[in-house]
Amino acid sequence: MTVSIAKNGLRRAVETGNCRAECGSIAVFLVITMPLLIILAGLVIDIGTLFCANSLAYAAADMAALAAVQDLDLQMLAEGKRQIMPDAATRDAEAFLAANILKNWPGLAPEDIAVAVTVYNVESGGADRHAFNGRHLSDPTVCVRVTFPVKLRFISAFSGTVSARAHADASVVRK
Repeated sequence: MTVSIAKNGLRRAVETGNCRAECGSIAVFLVITMPLLIILAGLVIDIGTLFCANSLAYAAADMAALAAVQDLDLQMLAEGKRQIMPDAATRDAEAFLAANILKNWPGLAPEDIAVAVTVYNVESGGADRHAFNGRHLSDPTVCVRVTFPVKLRFISAFSGTVSARAHADASVVRK
């Protein structure tokens, strides 16, 4: 019933020549909605970029922690003690993060990436706490935190700098 009324009304407007009153309504609608659609598209692109940057940061931090935790003191390991060499672990984690983030996120300089590597050499049954999240640590652990700036196209005009941040831990556990 409604469709036939709409068809009849349009037919009557066309037959009588009163469609001029309807002309331009689409232009007004487009003038109002196009800026909103452009802003929405910009937000979708920027939020997608931020998700990609955070995903890269988490993946790189995970892999850097796994690379750093492999720097065991082999002489101590031969004696039955698990201990991570802090200098080597820090060097490997920083090199891994810089290489992977710079390779996969164009436009960054090495000095833009902030890396914090903390090595906790805890014996089994030890009572050390993780400085970042307060978790009880019972095994030697490497904590890697990474932060780097992300250039967004639309949101940055309103909010300034946005950063991608990630944190990852890797531990040496007994078999």
